[in-house]
Amino acid sequence: MTDTSLKWTSTTNQKQAWCVLPPCTCSYTYGKNAATHAPAPLPQYLLNTLDVINNLVTTKHDGFYTQQLATYNSINITLYEHRRDNLFWHSDDDKLFDTNSTRHYKSIASFSVGATRQFEFQHKHNNKLYDTTLTNGSVTIMEKATQQHFKHQIPPTTQIDHDFNNIRISFTFRHISTNNHEHDCPTRQI
Repeated sequence: MTDTSLKWTSTTNQKQAWCVLPPCTCSYTYGKNAATHAPAPLPQYLLNTLDVINNLVTTKHDGFYTQQLATYNSINITLYEHRRDNLFWHSDDDKLFDTNSTRHYKSIASFSVGATRQFEFQHKHNNKLYDTTLTNGSVTIMEKATQQHFKHQIPPTTQIDHDFNNIRISFTFRHISTNNHEHDCPTRQI
């Protein structure tokens, strides 16, 4: 992925870009001790994907959830270029997203493109492990309180994916509530 409009931040484990719907200007610090990602306006070519994910999350739930439209307004893009690239155990409990809320729009949706990878969950209290396989085109939704009870990771892999040359891109969709925008963000004042 060579989109020069994105502001890529490199770590030893992957590259990330943070995109927001204008007029939002909120930066994002991924994890408690990580680098801060400068925002880039959501590229035009991702607007349709944003609409599809918002519609999918809104309509694929039972009656309790279908009453509220999913309104994701930001995307964290993570590029895994090598089999060793990974994302360590963590919870997405960042204040910017208020994911501990019981409101439906506080869910996180992740769209996987490229190489197949394992996605592992560990319960925070009893340490029980769960895993699922993320394949090309899969969508994973972590509902409301998932971050309260579980941590998750994308471990390195030894599998060779010839179809995608081991490259995987994750588009993680999130909702920033009006009150959670940074104080100088124009979206907070709207």
